[in-house]
Amino acid sequence: ETIKSALELSTTTLSPWSPFQWDSYYRTNTEGFERLLEYKGPLRRFLRSILYPTDRILVIGCGLSSLSQNLYSDGFYDITNIDFSEVAIETMRGRTRNQYKQMKWNRLDASDMNIFENRTFSVIIDKGMSDAMLTGYLNCSAESVRGNVGKRFRRAIREVYRVLKPGGTYLQFSEERPMVRLPWFRDEEKDRFFQNDKELEELGLAWTADVEVLDVADTSSSVGESSQVYVYKCHKYHQLGTDIPMPHELFEQDRISRKPIDLRPEEEQKRHPIDEPLQPLPDMNPEVKLLL
Repeated sequence: ETIKSALELSTTTLSPWSPFQWDSYYRTNTEGFERLLEYKGPLRRFLRSILYPTDRILVIGCGLSSLSQNLYSDGFYDITNIDFSEVAIETMRGRTRNQYKQMKWNRLDASDMNIFENRTFSVIIDKGMSDAMLTGYLNCSAESVRGNVGKRFRRAIREVYRVLKPGGTYLQFSEERPMVRLPWFRDEEKDRFFQNDKELEELGLAWTADVEVLDVADTSSSVGESSQVYVYKCHKYHQLGTDIPMPHELFEQDRISRKPIDLRPEEEQKRHPIDEPLQPLPDMNPEVKLLL
């Protein structure tokens, strides 16, 4: 199967929705929907293997998804949610006001997260938002996605990189194949992607980018016949605007520890080293149940 060029698409191709269109949708569809897959089975196992209870998490393009509530129920309390639909944010703020008191909601466009400072979040989760931003251009080669759609998506990637802490991870869930999506994250592509914007042209995306596949054949999902969801994992290793560090310099940076703090005596640590990620306790918040 070949990659399509955006120029080959019909002029009647669907285009991404505006905030007004999403507001109209959420007014009449108050239950919302889970883009790609629900929080159970493969998605829950994957996120619990990646996240730590101390992570500062940002969910972009949250809509009316129950993803954040389920994460909160699993012991991840520091969660900020954004969406450019005011109706979605107000609905979720009211829905979570009593049980999920620490959760934050902001009406914000992912391509302009101006209220957040640099290096703010340790994990950023994008479950289908990017696919929505590229509506009509999925499976198109990245360099052919021009105009406002391509520019806005590239700015969103830049903003994610800016607010992500060194050592932090950006998780993008998508139904688009790696040969098409991965080039968006890789620094070697930046010259042709950002050639008309000097500020973006000078940005170096200094992170590793790889992909993992979740098999969703036996779960409720919206990926059609493919039965697969791709998880693009970008791990940032230097601060915006600095030179790409040499390997020995990586150890001198203020990186985020992805391992639990071991307070046991040194002898016991040597006998029984911790070789698995710390998992949140299932009963950390017993009054809140998973929304499955």
